[in-house]
Amino acid sequence: MKKIKSALTSVLIIVIATLSLTACGEVTYTAESGFYYSSDKGHSYGDGAKEYAVGETVYPCVSE
Repeated sequence: MKKIKSALTSVLIIVIATLSLTACGEVTYTAESGFYYSSDKGHSYGDGAKEYAVGETVYPCVSE
């Protein structure tokens, strides 16, 4: 009986220790980026909507 009580106490301590380490809260990360374009060879960039003619050169830029 003493061995069973000791084993249950050990298991209980391990479970409590594990839960105390993992119950600190969930950390989440999100990535945010922007897509910008330039039609003047990269001198200035904008993020608005624009239609381009077929064959027109566009310089994209993705930033964090």
